Amino acid sequence: MPRVILSSWMRMRRKNTTGRVGEFYARLIQSVVGGTAESSFDNGSDILNHQLGFEVEVKASSNNQHFRISSSQKLRYLEKTPFPLDCFLYALCSYRGKGSDKRSRLSRCRTKAELFGVLAERTDEVYLFDIEILNAFERKLGVLTGRYVGNGAKEEVFTMQRKRDIRLFWNGRRLESMNSLGLRSSDWTFGSVELEENLSVGGRIYAASFTLFTALRPSIHRKLFKTREFPPNQYRHRGVK
Repeated sequence: MPRVILSSWMRMRRKNTTGRVGEFYARLIQSVVGGTAESSFDNGSDILNHQLGFEVEVKASSNNQHFRISSSQKLRYLEKTPFPLDCFLYALCSYRGKGSDKRSRLSRCRTKAELFGVLAERTDEVYLFDIEILNAFERKLGVLTGRYVGNGAKEEVFTMQRKRDIRLFWNGRRLESMNSLGLRSSDWTFGSVELEENLSVGGRIYAASFTLFTALRPSIHRKLFKTREFPPNQYRHRGVK
């Protein structure tokens, strides 16, 4: 196969894989927060929940990579809130990436069903943030220009790493982390819970087990999680590691 054709084919395959990964996680987060899945092709969000008054943008990354957040997209979402919705959320979904093998399991998947099965098996953590916290992260971390985002376009982005940036909220350094962002920890509710979600897609069931970490306004937290029946004492509320 000529090199030019091979390169175009590989780009198309990566684009298809990225789209399928996005579809899986949009479905997964929808099963957690409710609402309806929206098309991302009109520059809208991935999930809209009119009843509870929020939208969600879903991002995904392997645990040996970082999350890339588009600055221009985030700005559009900030301009949409609070009217007519109460807030805008980001769901950052992490899955176990490649180990000693040079090729990831995702790169070997030939069908959507196979890809969904791998993602369901390897998803380990999901972080549900209010957009105001991500906005504070951008101010702290700064933006990188000319970096690729999920749709293959070059934009200004800021990157977030699990260990360096995110996990500090739940590893005993919450107050320090919030102070470094210029935010008050008392204005937010933090929590974590082990979840098992069964996705039904195309007649197949995909079972995903993962830890959900949340950093939300107390009012949104109450509205969102009173609709879920978590096991007693499993959800850890503000002030508890």
